[in-house]
Amino acid sequence: MFQASTLLIALLAALLVGGIGTLYFGRVRLRKEEADAGIRALSAMRWREFSHFVLDAMRHRGYDVLTPDDEADRGQQTEFLLQKDGERFLLSCKHGSAYRLTKQSISELVAAMKFQGARSGLLVTPGRIEAEANKPAELARI
Repeated sequence: MFQASTLLIALLAALLVGGIGTLYFGRVRLRKEEADAGIRALSAMRWREFSHFVLDAMRHRGYDVLTPDDEADRGQQTEFLLQKDGERFLLSCKHGSAYRLTKQSISELVAAMKFQGARSGLLVTPGRIEAEANKPAELARI
């Protein structure tokens, strides 16, 4: 009887560890790998493709793009004026996985938002956001 209960406990422990491992690799790890692959794919896009991809995603989320299409198609535009529910947003696309959003990036977008009459901003990049930029971005509604 003692051996059967010990064997049963060992079997249950193995199943529990196996189940946790499966959940980790099946959900957490796989999602991270998929996200990393997506970021690499975005970084591999040309700047114009990336900005159009972001604009299409914003349209899908209910934003209207106020920047004329001919400006966006020329590939010179880095900032796009958007509107949703009567509120204006300024979208800035910073392409490249090596790009770092800094406190200075936030300050530049805040100045552009004021110039364009936007209440909020969106700063989009497949790169990284430095920790020092988080608080100023939150305060500026970016």
